[in-house]
Amino acid sequence: MPAEHRARNCRVVAARIRLGVPRADGRRVGERDRQVHFVALPADKPVPLVLRTLCGDPLAREATDLLDSVAGMPCVRCLASVPPAADAGAP
Repeated sequence: MPAEHRARNCRVVAARIRLGVPRADGRRVGERDRQVHFVALPADKPVPLVLRTLCGDPLAREATDLLDSVAGMPCVRCLASVPPAADAGAP
């Protein structure tokens, strides 16, 4: 796992491409294209213009919704890369 995902000053958020956004192949994004990805964002910096998902896919910020919860089919590769939550009660 890359060091940026282990850093304590990052937060992991769910993200999904917006419905109807044009894809590179010319067709519009439909429901089947809208997997929920996970993105590690630095807590002390603004959200970048290109979001790099935990699975490595780039998402354009202006075409992406940041979600409060997982709503839809999660990306399996992202799920496998989600870092464990920090255990606040550990010594």
